[in-house]
Amino acid sequence: MNIKNFLKINLIIFILFFVLYYITTGISSSSYGSYFFLPHAVRVIAAVIYGPVAFLGLFLSHLAVGEFFSDREININLLLSLVGSSMGYIAFYVLVLFKLINQNLHNTKFEHVLFIILLSSILNSVCNSLVFESISDLSNFKFITTYLVGDFLGGSVGFYLFLKISNKIEKK
Repeated sequence: MNIKNFLKINLIIFILFFVLYYITTGISSSSYGSYFFLPHAVRVIAAVIYGPVAFLGLFLSHLAVGEFFSDREININLLLSLVGSSMGYIAFYVLVLFKLINQNLHNTKFEHVLFIILLSSILNSVCNSLVFESISDLSNFKFITTYLVGDFLGGSVGFYLFLKISNKIEKK
C-alpha cells in the first residue's frame, strides 16, 4: 500500500468518526453515553474492512473528540482513545484466532459482523467502565448497559448502512 492510500483511508476514518461523534453526542440524552452510538460502526469498519492500516486514523479521531468534547486530562484521553480505538480490532482478531471467521472476509456474513460488533461493544463498555471507575464515582451498571446498548445498536445500524451504501456505489 502506498502512502497516498494510507493517508486517504486514515483521513476518511478520522472524519467519519469525528462527524458521527458530533452528531451522536448532539442527540444523546444520557450523561453516561449514548444509547445509539453510531461511531462504533466506524470502529468495526476500520477493523473489519481496512485492518491495521486504519488504526492511526481511528486512534487520532478518538483523541480529537476527547480533546474537543470533554474536559478530561490528556493522560485519561490517551488511555480512553487507546481503549476505544482498539476494541474493534481485538474483537475481530479474537474471532479470527478461534477460527470463527476468516480473516480475508470473502465469505463473511452480516451475522458474523454482528458478533464482532457485540464482542467489541462488551469489551469497550467493560474497559471504559474500569477507566471511568478509577477517576470518578459512577453507577457501573447504568454505565456499562448504556455503553453496551449504544455501541451495539449504533454499530449494527451504522455497519448495515455502510454495507447498503457501498453496495449501491459498487453497482454504479
